[in-house]
Amino acid sequence: MASAPAVIKIWLLTIAALVGLPALCALFPIINLRTSAHLVWFPAPQIGAALLIVYLFRWRASQQQTRETIPVSIQWVLATVVGTAALSTIGIVLTGWAEINEGKVALRGDQLDAGARFRNSYSVLIVFSDGLAEEAAIRGILQVRLRAYAGDVGSQCMAGLLLIAVHVFDKSMLYEWAFVVITAVLCGMLASKFHSTAIPAFVHGTSNAVVAMVVMAGRAP
Repeated sequence: MASAPAVIKIWLLTIAALVGLPALCALFPIINLRTSAHLVWFPAPQIGAALLIVYLFRWRASQQQTRETIPVSIQWVLATVVGTAALSTIGIVLTGWAEINEGKVALRGDQLDAGARFRNSYSVLIVFSDGLAEEAAIRGILQVRLRAYAGDVGSQCMAGLLLIAVHVFDKSMLYEWAFVVITAVLCGMLASKFHSTAIPAFVHGTSNAVVAMVVMAGRAP
């Protein structure tokens, strides 16, 4: 049973990571935009930083497990692929195919004062890296450590509620909230089932990117 100071420390570390890790990934497009927006170089370091974050927190999470972790295997790959496909499909359905085809869905790069290539790259990669960073913090710090205090179900619930709370100020549409809730539940279950930070991170980040790419494809003439 974890002590109160230990639990408070876990929460503080998680919140700090939730603020710092996405901000770190977002630095690269900001620097690119302010220095040489005509040359789109930020994708490589941004993806590299996001993958490094997942790797580091996957390792940290594995050190805290009380049961033997499942190695990278066919089962690991299948869980990632099926989870990504399911969550991407849900995201597209919730967004609405008609709205996508009519170009009514906004992307995060739309407001940037840059060329189409930069805006499109940003729209896809910012949601990809955010998904990876959020899961790395929430699963790799919070959920895995709170298992000793609240058990599997309790730690999943608290981690899921935190993921939902993170999006209080950047989600306004009902379908967006539905997608966040489903993501929180699915990724929490995957983290608990496979004792992995990487699986929910890739499911969350990749499904975000897939939905963004489908929205962009729907805008094409």
